[in-house]
This record gives sequence, C-alpha cells and structure tokens, in this order.
Amino acid sequence: MDSKGISTILVMVAVSVMMAGCDNGGVPRASIDKSTVVINSLSAENEVMERDISFFNVTFTARDSLSGSDYDVTWRVVDASGLPVTSWTSSNAFGGQASESPACFGVEYVATPAPAATPDPDSTAPTTRQVAFLAPPVNDDTTLTVEVAVSADEGVEEENIVTATKRFDILVKAFPDAGTLVIADGNLNTCVTNAINACPDGTEYDDLGIYQLSCETTVNSLSGVQALSRMQALSLTQLDAADLTPIDALTNMRQLELSGATDQTSYAGLGMMGNLNDLRLNLDISTPGAFALADLQPILANLDNLELCVADLADISLLPEAVNLSSLTICDTGDDGIEDASFIGQLTQMTSLTYNKGRSNSDDAELVIDFSIFQPLHLLRTLTATSQLPTATERGADLSPLSDLNVLENLTINAAQVGSLTPLATLSDLTTLDLSTNYIVDVSPLGDLTTLENLYLSHNRIPDDISALETLQRLKILDLEDNGVIDISAIGEMRQLRTLDLETNQLTSVSALNGLSRLTSINVSDNPSLGSLSILRTTGVTTLEVRSLGLTSDSFVALLNDLVTLDISDNQLLSGVSNIVSNETLTTLTLDECVFNSASSGEQDALNALNLTKVGC
Repeated sequence: MDSKGISTILVMVAVSVMMAGCDNGGVPRASIDKSTVVINSLSAENEVMERDISFFNVTFTARDSLSGSDYDVTWRVVDASGLPVTSWTSSNAFGGQASESPACFGVEYVATPAPAATPDPDSTAPTTRQVAFLAPPVNDDTTLTVEVAVSADEGVEEENIVTATKRFDILVKAFPDAGTLVIADGNLNTCVTNAINACPDGTEYDDLGIYQLSCETTVNSLSGVQALSRMQALSLTQLDAADLTPIDALTNMRQLELSGATDQTSYAGLGMMGNLNDLRLNLDISTPGAFALADLQPILANLDNLELCVADLADISLLPEAVNLSSLTICDTGDDGIEDASFIGQLTQMTSLTYNKGRSNSDDAELVIDFSIFQPLHLLRTLTATSQLPTATERGADLSPLSDLNVLENLTINAAQVGSLTPLATLSDLTTLDLSTNYIVDVSPLGDLTTLENLYLSHNRIPDDISALETLQRLKILDLEDNGVIDISAIGEMRQLRTLDLETNQLTSVSALNGLSRLTSINVSDNPSLGSLSILRTTGVTTLEVRSLGLTSDSFVALLNDLVTLDISDNQLLSGVSNIVSNETLTTLTLDECVFNSASSGEQDALNALNLTKVGC
C-alpha cells in the first residue's frame, strides 16, 4: 500500500446524543417518522494538513417523536458520485494513533471536546456537536468531500432507522518531502531523521509532517528546525546554542521543553505560541536579565503546566495571570533570587507545586524557605520545596503554614533545615513524605500519619528512638540512611514494607526484620556495630547491600534463596565466597577485588559468570 496515498477512509463515530424514552424493556415508545431528524447547519475549516486533526460543527434538530433513540454523528469521505471510499476505517483513522507515539499523526495533542448536555427529549431546539476529522495521508494536495450523517438507530427497528446527511469539501494539504530539510547541527539532524522514521505503524512517510521531537544529545544550532511547522511537542534537554529564534516559527507547539545554555537575549517569541499549554524552561542564560516573565504574558492564561528555572529571574508579579495553571515548577535562584515569591500563593487553583531555592552567594539566611507562601494553596496534592541549607545546624524552619493543606498527598522538603514536624501531624491524606537532608531529631509527630506508604528520612539527626513509627502499618518504602538509629524493633511491625534503607546508622541487630515477608530490598551498609548477618532470615529478599560491615563470612547468603543482587564490597576480611558461588538465584554481585583474588580458580570462574563488579581494596 502506498503510505502517502489515501490508504483508508470511512466512518469515525465522534459523539452520541442520548435521549431517554424507552420503556423498561428497552422498546421505543413511538413509531419513527423518517423526517424527524434535520441537519440545520454545518461549519468546517477549509483546509487541514494530512494526518492532522480538524474539527467541524454540526447543528441538528431531533423531534420528540424520536425519544428513546440514540443519535450518532458520523462522517465518511465520498467520491464525486457520492460513493464512500471504504478503506480508511475509524480504527485506522483514530484507534491506533492516540495511544501511540504521535511522531507522524497529530492526535495526542488535540483533546476531543466533551459533548454538550443531552437535549431535552421534549424540545425541538437544535443541538450542536463538535466532531473530529483526522485527515488521511496524501501524495499531493487533495480536496476531499466529507459526508456527515446524523442517525437514530439505538432501539430502532432497521426499517425505521433515520439518517440526515450533509456534505462539505476540505482541502488536505501534503507535507513537503524530507529531502527539502536542511538541519545544520549533526545531532539534531539525527534526532529529526529518527522522528521521521518513527511512525506508530512502522510506516516511513519521508516528509516533514512530524509532530513530536525529542533530542537528548548536545545541540549547538537550531537552524532548519523552523521548517517543521506542524511540530506540537519538542524536547531539547542539552542545549548549548546561542540562538533559539528558529523555534519561534513553530506556532502549533503544545508542549515545549528547553534545557541547557544559551546566549539568547529575547524570549518574546515564546509568547506568540498561542497553542502552548505545557512549557518547561531550564536555561542557563549568559546575558543577565535577558529573560523576563513579561515575555510569556500573552500565553500565561493558556498554560496548564509551567517549569520556570531561569537564572536571575526576579519579577514574577505576572504569574497570577496563569489562571489555568495546575502544575508549577519554579526556581528561586541567582545572586538575589525572586523579589517577592508570595505571588505563587495567588495560584490557588494549582494541584502541584515544586519550589527550588538556591543562591550563588553563601548567605544561609537567604536560603531559608518561607512556607507561608504556600498557605493559600488548599488544592495542592503534591508539594516539593527544596533549598541548599546545610544540616550541621538547626535553624528550625516553620512548617505551621502547611497544617491546613488537607488534601496534600505527596510532600517533599529537602535541605531546608526543618526541625519540628508537629505541624505535619494533621496531614492525614499523605501517602508519600520526603524529609531528607534536614535537622530532624524527633519523628513522633509522624506516628499520626497512618496513610503513609513511602517515608524518606535520610541524612537527619534521628536518634535511637523511632518507636513512634510502628503505627505506620501501610509503609512500603522506608529510608533512614545516615541517622543514629540503634533499635529497629518498630520496623518489625511494618508488615507491608518492601524497601528498607538503614545505611550509616548504629545498628547492632537486624533480627526485627525476619518477620517481614514482603521485604525485597535491604540496605544495612556502614553499620560497624552490626558485625554479623547470621541471624538474617528474611525470605523474599532479592536485593541486599551490606558494604562496610567488617564481615568475615558469607554464610548468611545460604539463607537467602531469592537473592538476585548482592553488594558485599568494602569487606576485605571476608574469608570465603563459597555460599555466594552456591547461590542459584544470584545474578549481580559487587565484591572486593582482593576477596576475588583469594578465591579458588573454580570460584573465580563462577563469579565471572555473574554480572560482576570488582572494587579495589
């Protein structure tokens, strides 16, 4: 089949208009009058690019004698004599594209509008529906005749099916051949070539009609990309380009991600992308003050997701104009940072916020997060707030403004010198809590958060007493790395636990873990007082990290019948590897080179058969 020809065209069911009126047996209450469905008007665009979406509006009147029927609005392409061209079916047109990579079909980035409310079955008022038409591939610009039908067929006897039809012409324009494209940058050219050949069905269209491009290699020039006029999603994550203006021509863009370094001095072109709803900027701009939020003002109200990590961003007073924003990531960085971050709190419709604070100077006072900024955001379900404060001293960041965020499900606060956790005790919907790299000494307020499933408390000052955590019966992940924990008996009550990290603590025993049958990953490295793992009998463990324990024997491995990955490095006193070699499930091993060299030749052969990493002694 010619991939550029009109390969298949028929019917796409776009909407159904439901009208009540059947008796309890599903039988229509009234006979059907074939004149009771009338198409009043039809409006459509004059042209569409091949493999792209166009919408048309159809207004029809359905008389009340048809109550009890469903009304389907469908379309098909017909030839000059009115006969359908039957090879482009609805499954070919839409079924395989929306869920696949849309590199060659512009489906994923255009949401099908929700149907209007079902009309009153006793009313004769017209009903208007918006219907999606996906243009087929064509070799050359081609005018198609589209026949639109409104049918009443649910619960109607075949001889009484009612259909009203109307036609319109639409010009389907062909994309230029790929051979006309000149991309100056070699890495970008490779990415474009891969996208052209990445159609969902494996077809190579060999033209410029790509809708999605992602390039994760260094790009030094964007020259030529302006020819990809139908681009709707572009991700360039390793920019090192002086000039970004070729992107300004891509006005059909819905999703844009730019990350890296640039000498660009004006960003007003981004504000002209009226279709953009997802914008992610993570740019190191060489010219101070070159970027201003005012550049984006024309499109702020269109954005659903915004990531704004641009050096020296100071004025965000226009941010409240992003009235439809549901997710925001913003970086408060540079020498002086954002002048007034309270404007973030005016985006009360948001459900997700990431706030990263950093300074190029060394004044810790400038790195303290003012959590009152977030207090008005009562719809937040995810909040991430990170800084760069050291954990050597306790500053005691005030978390009380968070106590009223009652629908919060995911909370991350890192490197913010958090002290007291009492204000968090009221957040009863939390399922994930990450308080890594702070100055936490008391975890007792967390005992009330019984819905928690994932808890990260690494790099704090938590002492021996973690008994308050035993109430967290739903925990699946617990990370206590780099604290002062000795007694882990409270962990023995966490029957749902899957992943446990206790690296760099003061453990003397791991016997409390033996009853945790769901536990699959354990890290107890760098606990010098532990000495031996001979009592570790947890079944089901697939990943075990036991670095720097001063181990002399691998006998504990014989009890771990499901072990797949083992890191036993930095245990130079290990006297043998016979149990490691005998373990039938082990596939990945990290081992000291000197221990490997001490093994017999047969044992070395067995170890080399594994995915083996040797660490210098």
